[in-house]
This record gives sequence, structure tokens and C-alpha cells, in this order.
Amino acid sequence: MNPVDHPHGGGEGRTKGGRRIAYNMVLFQCGDKLYSGLVETLTNQLQDIARTIEAAQGSMFLVELNKQWMEHNRSLEMIRDVLMYMDRTYVHKNNKIRVHDLGLKLWQEQVLLAPKIRDQLRQTLLEIVDKDQNGETVDRKILGTTTQMLADLEKEGYQEFERAFVDNLHQISTGTRDYVVTCDYGSCLKKDENGSQLGDKKGPSLPEPED
Repeated sequence: MNPVDHPHGGGEGRTKGGRRIAYNMVLFQCGDKLYSGLVETLTNQLQDIARTIEAAQGSMFLVELNKQWMEHNRSLEMIRDVLMYMDRTYVHKNNKIRVHDLGLKLWQEQVLLAPKIRDQLRQTLLEIVDKDQNGETVDRKILGTTTQMLADLEKEGYQEFERAFVDNLHQISTGTRDYVVTCDYGSCLKKDENGSQLGDKKGPSLPEPED
């Protein structure tokens, strides 16, 4: 059994068994192997996830992205539980990134910043903003979960996507571009619906991420 498998399920027995193996590995000075195994396993599986998201077409893109994001977070909770002892001892002693934070960092590097996903996400969000400004109906539920994902990553200090997004705002109308570049990406998505940043033009009424 590999204690650092990226689980999408499993019972309490499996969790306890993995925790015991991880504990013994750290206890017997195998923390380096355990941690590097975690990085390798998460990286490989997130690359597979990225390919699945890239294959999603049209409106299914955001659906698949959010589905995989939620499953990744559930898996991280289980992995953090299994590697609790490593997190408290080896990680702290060796100044490594904690398990949960490592999962967020690798999600951004392997999924969110994968060229096809980054470009498709940026394009999709800009299209939604344009539709909303034109009075068209947008899927606020899926948009809300997407902005929550970006806000969660921003809160943890992972803001590379923000810069990639801002660098390509030439594709959007001048009013909306001014609205976005005057604030950081996460804050922009949480602006009030009154559109005050756009002057007389109605701003994108994007849903505010949950606390």
C-alpha cells in the first residue's frame, strides 16, 4: 500500500493503515522518501486530471474544472489525515511545504497554469463577463464555484493566474479592462454589483465567493 496515493475514496481502515505506514516511515528516517513520493504522486495524478479537463468542450469545461477541484480538495483532506505525523514533524523540521498547501501549489502549477486550461479559463471568464454586461443569462452557480477556487488560491498566496489574466485583457472592452486592472483579481471578482468601477456602464455582476 502506498500511503501517499491520491484517494478518491476508501474506508476508515484504509486511512488508518496508511497513517500507520506513514508514521513508521517518518519514525525510521524515511521522511524524505515519503515526502518526495507525495510530490511525485500528486504531480502525476494532477497531470492526468489536467488532461481530463482539457478534453472537456464548451460549457462542460467549467463543470469539469470545478468537479475535479472539489475532488482534489476532498482527497487533500484525506491525504493530510494520513500524513498527519509527517506534517507535524518532518515537514516542520525540514522547512517543507505543508501537505495541504503543497496540494494547492501543485494544483495551480499542474492544472490551473497548464497552457490550454489557463487560456480556456481566461477566455471563458471574459466571455461570461461580456454576456453579463450584455444582459444575457449566465450560470452563476458554476461561476461562483470558479471564483471561489481562484479566491482560495489567492488567499494562500498563489496569484500567478492573476498576472496571466491581466496580461491578456486587451481582448475585453476598455471599460471592463479598466475595472479589472484597478484591483487584484480576487477582489475584482468580489466587487459589488452596482458597477461603480465602470462609470456609466454596468459592471459584471459576478457572485461573491463564500467566506
